[in-house]
Amino acid sequence: MRDFDRQEPLESSTDGCCESRTPSPAPIQTPMTIRTLQRQADHLRARSLSPSTKASVDKFVKGSLVQAHAGAQAEDDLRQVQAASQARTARQSNNRRVVQKGGVITVANARQAIRAREEDELDRAQAAFERAERALQRKRTKNWKPWKELKNSVRSRATKLRQQARAAQRAQKAARRG
Repeated sequence: MRDFDRQEPLESSTDGCCESRTPSPAPIQTPMTIRTLQRQADHLRARSLSPSTKASVDKFVKGSLVQAHAGAQAEDDLRQVQAASQARTARQSNNRRVVQKGGVITVANARQAIRAREEDELDRAQAAFERAERALQRKRTKNWKPWKELKNSVRSRATKLRQQARAAQRAQKAARRG
């Protein structure tokens, strides 16, 4: 049980008899944000308290708010430091590869070599894509029915022309012989 929720007997200065403190209508929750802390501080300041108690509560509230703001600032700073650290680690992880063994290399030369390697990889990928595209086109063309008919007619015409050429050669040979 929290201290401020406890009902404790108070001694009355007049009769020495014990009276009990009445609890507040709504139980006070532990503030988790600066906003709720400020709201509860305003609630405590609004109560009718003796001047010395009010001064103590004001000091306590002021200190609590200062600590809450300092904690929030510390959390923000920590998030920024962690983000910067992660970004630095990500940048460094890319730069840990060996670009040259032996000798001296400048940053400009290393970047140029990397750029050239990336361009070569791009050219190779583009050539592979074009080869695959041509193969696909050949496959489509081979299976295209009008193309098959055209191919067959060209073949038969070529065969007839070859036969005619052979017959003409034979006729020339026969004319020379006899």
